[in-house]
Amino acid sequence: MSDSSVKAIKWNDSLRIDNGVIDEDHKYLIELCNEFIRMGKEFESPGQAHDLLDKLHEYTSTHFRREEHLQAKVNFPEADTHKIEHRDIERHLSNVKALLRNADPDTLHEISNKTAALLRAWLTSHILKHDTRMRYYIDEIQDASHDIASLGDVELI
Repeated sequence: MSDSSVKAIKWNDSLRIDNGVIDEDHKYLIELCNEFIRMGKEFESPGQAHDLLDKLHEYTSTHFRREEHLQAKVNFPEADTHKIEHRDIERHLSNVKALLRNADPDTLHEISNKTAALLRAWLTSHILKHDTRMRYYIDEIQDASHDIASLGDVELI
């Protein structure tokens, strides 16, 4: 069992956007990312790691669509740039999933640890550098999101 140096993400006020649906989505994605970080030491097969990363990828994509929908509703001026960033992240996650799917069982823990570090850096960086710009639209976002369910309650196909 390898010792992962990747620390779990802890929610704090610097990650807060709207005290609502976006923050709840981010908390759920952090929970999934932290699960990957914890499991990275215990994955028994590349498929197991791939399945968890696939779940994170699907919920991330769902969150992005929800966030983009809210950005459109509030006329967020950086929506197009933000959407491009989202597609880049989705492509990157697809590439990492392929790498994990084809991982050699002997290097699985090393690849999982590197993937966990990447996920942690990506998620916190994206929220801090890109999503925090939506704070200026907090009232409009809260009004537009009143009928959106929590991400954890969304059933994926």
